[in-house]
Amino acid sequence: AQVLVALCALGIDPLTDSRFITDSGKTVLDGMLKFYNTSDGGFRHILEDKDSDGIPDNDSDGMACQQGLYALVAYDRTFTISARKRRTRS
Repeated sequence: AQVLVALCALGIDPLTDSRFITDSGKTVLDGMLKFYNTSDGGFRHILEDKDSDGIPDNDSDGMACQQGLYALVAYDRTFTISARKRRTRS
């Protein structure tokens, strides 16, 4: 999430800049979204965590949610909203 925020602050689009796209076409955002938890709609810091009983605990965590959403908003504000404003000015 912090990498996405930093790239946005620098005006670098991590979804289109080839320096941040793997050979298989994966982006920084793809990497971050692996931590999105479809069962509760949040983010987690660890892909799969096991409780003391050995059963996977895939609950989201508050700080991970905050950081994930912060990064998504940074991207949206930097590239999506800015692009819309540029199109409406022309």
